[in-house]
Amino acid sequence: MKIKLFFYLLPLVILPFLFLKEVEAVHQLPSCASNYTTALELQEGESSGGSIPEGKPCYFFVNSKPGFELKIDYRITGDFFGSVSMYDGEREKIASSIDKSDVLRWLGNESEESRYYLVIENSYNTDTLLLNVNSIDRTDANSGTDAGGNFDKAVDIELGEYTGYLSSFVYGAVGGNDDADYYRLPVKSGDKITLKVSPVGDFKIGSAVYDSNRNELFNEDGLDLESGQIIQKTFNIRSNGYIYVVVKYASFGGSEDSIDQYTLLVSSGGVESLGGEIEEVTDTVVPVTSTKNILIKLSIVALVVFVIVLIVLLVSRQLKSKKKERSEKKREEKKKSEINKEEKKVEEEPKIEKEEESSKENTKKVKVIVEEGTDVEITSKEEGK
Repeated sequence: MKIKLFFYLLPLVILPFLFLKEVEAVHQLPSCASNYTTALELQEGESSGGSIPEGKPCYFFVNSKPGFELKIDYRITGDFFGSVSMYDGEREKIASSIDKSDVLRWLGNESEESRYYLVIENSYNTDTLLLNVNSIDRTDANSGTDAGGNFDKAVDIELGEYTGYLSSFVYGAVGGNDDADYYRLPVKSGDKITLKVSPVGDFKIGSAVYDSNRNELFNEDGLDLESGQIIQKTFNIRSNGYIYVVVKYASFGGSEDSIDQYTLLVSSGGVESLGGEIEEVTDTVVPVTSTKNILIKLSIVALVVFVIVLIVLLVSRQLKSKKKERSEKKREEKKKSEINKEEKKVEEEPKIEKEEESSKENTKKVKVIVEEGTDVEITSKEEGK
């Protein structure tokens, strides 16, 4: 009995501590700041409170490390007519939403810690505001930072497989300006190096390779590739030095308002090889079947077939209906014609009989026998005359 009682009471003892831990993790929002200069810092994790005056913007800021995605999940209770926007260090708007609850996400290409501002505006008084601020590791190639967007900021790599991230933005609540990553790989004369770039997900990717003097050796802009297609290239190395490997969004064909992941495989020897400063050997693009594209195409084909069948059935039904109507109309006309003939026949027959009867009434036969030489005078008088 005591053992059972212990197990019943144990959750009641543990739950308050868990609840207290949860409460401690929620920061209390400070009062609202009225401009960028006096903006108040947001701590990572959950924050609540912070009333927002009617019609007056409220300013906060967050410091973000290079290569980390800044994710702000917000929720405003009560009436809301306004916007929640994220601004960069230059105070340029980079992401925004007009919903009372949403998630703002941004992955920048900065090489050092950067400050971002969160500005909240509401035409009504806001009594309750809940913010959840998170920094998500999106660093490239295990470097602890973002692979730079130019030669001078290229990240050094060796043979191996690496994960990287790109971001693109046009408008909305999700995106970034990290649209290209530069890597630098040391090579030796006689090496065979394999470069293989694989997008993780359904987006178009591009890649380029340059020698130590930054001369272009290979450039696949990705415009003619399918979404999710892998890029592969082979070279023989002729001299010692470096090659620069660039992974980028496809020119004018990348994802819009998204944060995407890719893998970069760099290996030596074998059939799959990439080159450097150098002699080109092969140029291969490995197609990857996009399940999403196939399903979309099959759905379109099925829809077209369905529409065609539906049209054929409707037309066939309409033709049958018209044919039936014509047939019924002919039968009705024939029936009416026969009825008219019968009516005329019925009207004519009594008249003939009447005329015959009248003729019979008017005709009277008289038989007279006389002797030869006797004069006879017969006078006939019709009734009614």
